[in-house]
Amino acid sequence: MVAIPYTHADDNAGMEFFEARIRPVLVKHCYSCHALETGTAKGGLRLDTRASIRAGGERGPAVVPGDPNASFPAQWDPKLGIHVT
Repeated sequence: MVAIPYTHADDNAGMEFFEARIRPVLVKHCYSCHALETGTAKGGLRLDTRASIRAGGERGPAVVPGDPNASFPAQWDPKLGIHVT
């Protein structure tokens, strides 16, 4: 096994990607039902903070780090037309 060092730059790049590509999708398609700002958290799921996304809701975590197939984007209803790559 080879250890790959984690750097602060990795975190910054991840945050930049999230803010540029992911958050706009969440705001457009998800916040109306899953954000503190709107007063709703259907299924106990909030998607407006990193901690709440990782905590998940009644069905478990919304994001499973390192396992995209178990994370919520892989489970979205295709009728929403949401594809995050």
